[in-house]
Amino acid sequence: MRNGKDAERPQIVTTQSVVTRENLNSWYIFNPHSLISRRFWIIAMNDNVQYPIRVRLKSGDIIDGLIAVYEQSPDDPLVTRVVMQYDGNQFVANTADGCFEALTRIRRELEPQGVSLICNGASLDVYPSRMSASMGIGTMAYRLTPGKQALQKDLVHIFECNADFIPSTVQQQEEYFDTWIDSL
Repeated sequence: MRNGKDAERPQIVTTQSVVTRENLNSWYIFNPHSLISRRFWIIAMNDNVQYPIRVRLKSGDIIDGLIAVYEQSPDDPLVTRVVMQYDGNQFVANTADGCFEALTRIRRELEPQGVSLICNGASLDVYPSRMSASMGIGTMAYRLTPGKQALQKDLVHIFECNADFIPSTVQQQEEYFDTWIDSL
């Protein structure tokens, strides 16, 4: 029979165990390579951050959409998952290269349908540096001005939309970035 102290001890699980919202508070991970078990606070893999986004349809109508960012994809905890939803449609991109790359993949799927996103990450003059893409989960990028080095004050959040948004395709955005590089 367990005494009171043992009854309060959380169950020990391995890293292969499934952690859900329901059991999150009562579980901790045991490190078999250590003489001492360590307690870790775990963020459930189904937690996400959501961003409202505007979507321009082929007809020219603008409707509301939603971007959900999962820091760890349920399929692979080493990659980020971005899910974009609008009008009953859903597009998913998983990548280890951050949110800007995931957003670009989604935009490539939308463009043949005549659908575009209205957010900084889809603006002609916004592009991440290697450093901004690797900070956190890569939700920041630089607003670029030809002939000028990008500075910290030029950082914008890719899922927000500033007043100086310039609509573009992925190809146009990549060409602008190349032109900007050549202008330095």
